[in-house]
Amino acid sequence: MLLYHKALEQAVEYIEKHLKQSIKVEDVANHVNISYFHFHRIFFAATGEVLGDYIIESIK
Repeated sequence: MLLYHKALEQAVEYIEKHLKQSIKVEDVANHVNISYFHFHRIFFAATGEVLGDYIIESIK
């Protein structure tokens, strides 16, 4: 579970650093070296939010 926590932190940092660019959920998953499908499930389980929605809300 600690591995997932670290991946989530890295994903949020990546999103924050690239807010002015077009970010795809696949890019975030690739950045943390986890498949999109698996990372999507991890992110939703940890936050209760879909990764794509999180990115959109962060951009606003």
